[in-house]
Amino acid sequence: MKNRNGFTLVEVIAVITVVALLMLLIIPNITSSFTNAKKNIFLEKVTTVFESATTTYIYNASMNNFDNEFCYNGTNKLDVSTDSEIYYKIKVDSNGTVTEMVVSDNNYNYSLISNSNGYSKSDLNVNSIKDGNLIITCN
Repeated sequence: MKNRNGFTLVEVIAVITVVALLMLLIIPNITSSFTNAKKNIFLEKVTTVFESATTTYIYNASMNNFDNEFCYNGTNKLDVSTDSEIYYKIKVDSNGTVTEMVVSDNNYNYSLISNSNGYSKSDLNVNSIKDGNLIITCN
């Protein structure tokens, strides 16, 4: 009987094949989880900007300042603190309800098209986030 010291080539190839198949199944799930987490973080930023715009409008209206458009592309920022630069253009109606909104950072963008009935915070969802950056122009 021979004394075996090690694995045969067939055994090594079988193990490598099994590991490769496992990696093919695992890696897409991991990258998908990272992407979903990043989109959820961006949605939190969108929600923060949304809430800040409505709050700021109501506060300003109480001071007889009825500016109904908030736009940030480097200046005139709402009181929003985020860990990265975020750009936005938001319009609100006379009740402080958001009627139009575009938010973007360097990776994602979010848009709510013009709606005379307005939007609520519950209308914001992660499925509406698009990949890519939008250039936002302020008047």
